[in-house]
Amino acid sequence: MKYPHGASAMSEREERHDNLLSIEDAAKRTGLSPEDIEFAEQRGLLAVGREREGYYTRTQLRLLDGIACLRELGLSMDEIDDLHLSEEILAEIGECLKPLRIGGSLFEASSAFMMASAHAIRRHEQIVREQIDQLRDFKRSLSQKADAFERLIRALREHARRAA
Repeated sequence: MKYPHGASAMSEREERHDNLLSIEDAAKRTGLSPEDIEFAEQRGLLAVGREREGYYTRTQLRLLDGIACLRELGLSMDEIDDLHLSEEILAEIGECLKPLRIGGSLFEASSAFMMASAHAIRRHEQIVREQIDQLRDFKRSLSQKADAFERLIRALREHARRAA
């Protein structure tokens, strides 16, 4: 393929990935090591995976920011994985704590982390409440079906009794 004067295959590739970051650039931006990023991807912390081999989206960078904040608070990658945080929670942690990584106080970081934790707990509580409501609806539906079958059985028995 021919390229205009001064253009190369590399610059064309960079244009296609202008909204994506390589693993090295993602590591520089978040402060994580490329190994930590690969670990996060392998363990499903970045369930959306790479947009293209070797490149990460803005959404994934938000998740990586959350992971980086937890790493800076002293958690290992295994400990972060064991928490089973949703992508939404990881992104929220990153949004709450990232500004503090740039020079905030320990008190601000602790307060922001506690607020993010409280928000995460409330979100999980809401999810559980919704699941309970769905289970109640399912229980009601099963009960209605059982009642209908019992009525049918009674009606069939009555019909058989009359026919005999």
